[in-house]
Amino acid sequence: MPDETRPDETRPDETRPDETGVVRADAVTKRYGRLAPALVDITFSVPRGSIVTLAGSNGSGKSTLLRCIAGLAKHAGTIAVCGHRIAGSATGGVAARRALGYLPQAVTLPL
Repeated sequence: MPDETRPDETRPDETRPDETGVVRADAVTKRYGRLAPALVDITFSVPRGSIVTLAGSNGSGKSTLLRCIAGLAKHAGTIAVCGHRIAGSATGGVAARRALGYLPQAVTLPL
């Protein structure tokens, strides 16, 4: 049966990007094993049409945050792209990843 969600409704794995931002993070935390956390309680919203710079010193968590947004690193908290949650949804993660691009500084391809 087709999804009959009305335009003013959202599914449980979605938010409205116009109201909450195109990229939204809420209480995102990332740990690597027992080491000190790389990210602690990161919360932000990027409004549609914004230009954003992510700046910080080496080891401050910039790449880790981008990997979480791209769905490449497990994390605690919620991240949504264009209203679709990155994790915790059967289809939302796929829809979110289709809405963004991620190119790391160094690409390693298996030979």
